[in-house]
Amino acid sequence: MTKRIISLFLAILMFAALPITGAFADKETVDYEVGAETMKMICEAQGLDYNFCKDAIIAISEGRFADEDDFTTLSVGETIKLPKTNQDAADILGVALPDSLKPKAKGESEIYTVKDKDTMIGICKAKGLTYEKCKAAILKLNGWSDYNLLTMHTGDKIKLPKSDADAAVIAAATGTATGSVTPVTLPGTTAVAAYMVPHIVKTGETLYGICIENGIDFASNINIIMKASGLKSADSIHTGDVVFLPSGTASTGSVGIVSHVVAGGETVYGICQALGINYSNNLNLITALNPTKNLSNIHSGDILYFPASNATGTGAGTGAGTGTGTGTGTGTGAGGGAYTPASADPPVTQKNPTAKEGVMFYLAEYTVVADDTVYNILKSKGMDMQYFNYYASVMLAANNIGSFNLKAGDKLMIATSSAAGAKIAVKGVKVKTGDTVIKMCQTAGISYDENATLIAKLNPTLNFNNLKVDNIVLLPVKP
Repeated sequence: MTKRIISLFLAILMFAALPITGAFADKETVDYEVGAETMKMICEAQGLDYNFCKDAIIAISEGRFADEDDFTTLSVGETIKLPKTNQDAADILGVALPDSLKPKAKGESEIYTVKDKDTMIGICKAKGLTYEKCKAAILKLNGWSDYNLLTMHTGDKIKLPKSDADAAVIAAATGTATGSVTPVTLPGTTAVAAYMVPHIVKTGETLYGICIENGIDFASNINIIMKASGLKSADSIHTGDVVFLPSGTASTGSVGIVSHVVAGGETVYGICQALGINYSNNLNLITALNPTKNLSNIHSGDILYFPASNATGTGAGTGAGTGTGTGTGTGTGAGGGAYTPASADPPVTQKNPTAKEGVMFYLAEYTVVADDTVYNILKSKGMDMQYFNYYASVMLAANNIGSFNLKAGDKLMIATSSAAGAKIAVKGVKVKTGDTVIKMCQTAGISYDENATLIAKLNPTLNFNNLKVDNIVLLPVKP
């Protein structure tokens, strides 16, 4: 009898658990590897409304998060589950998705290859489309004027709305831009790889038409254009809007795209801090500029691209155009110079200082003030900025952090050329016969275990398992 009661009890528990176990089986989720980000940053980068979906994240976390306060315990490298879309978040919570978060209707289109003796009226009739209803949509989809309707050629591939209803949706999405830019394939390979040139939207044009007009490949650049312009979809532009187009030439108000060679220990967040770029505001664009990179897992030597918000100057071009920044003049033009974050050019290659015997530099405590960047702090402390990436990597290890998140009032161990107030002196020590790094630390009176990470960052090119006599090892010692 007892066994039957226990069996019945277990069966009831299993039955009761079934709805919970499979509660989210039909809701789409994605696995996300956390970098140096907050949950809000992660959600917004995935196009999710944070205030609406945070409860959904808690619900699918399998106990990882009990409430929003637990989001502060995120660790770099941790994998978490996110709802794939705002609609999935709503489904997980069993509530209706607010109208403000519903995706806007987007008319469907298809490609048609023009045949001999085809006319647009005839094509529309053969496809069951009403020509007068579809004409505006056809012009938008192909970036055409009325003239193009009469000058089709056999073999041309054109876009058509799939139905009259699709045509109405496409035609309702107004806006476009005109102007002249120098087409460029992003990303580039130099310090200033390219520019994003502002363009004023005109009535009746589309992003596709703008790209065609300016010689820009729509398919490979639309994601970058949308992210740089803050657009949710390619159909969401309106007359008077400003969209940003990739160009090899700077114009008034253009934004520079700069390249950066990743150093060991760097994170995207830390690089943005060092370059004076707002990480949260630009994460979507940075993601679009680096489509083949996992920004949560970058490696030393990777080349990444970042928007340089102050890569603009003054100066006027002599070219003519109808949109903002459309001149192709011969003057220096806005942004024509090298990118300068705050006050000086950032390095785009990684260099390590040559190790020498004696004190190389110091590490001292520094109180962060408003608008500080790592780059400006190091420069103000007399450090040689061609070794910026090296010093930044050492500082991360000295502070036992994964990235720089500077806030006024924070205390930070920084590299400095002055011994005043220094807590640590970075000293070059020559290897003697029989030396190991552990033995050298004992001789210097420091703990290897407590300083192993910092020592590794101080000596990035040294093989500690194969030290040779007269090698120079940099050690953190008392000043």
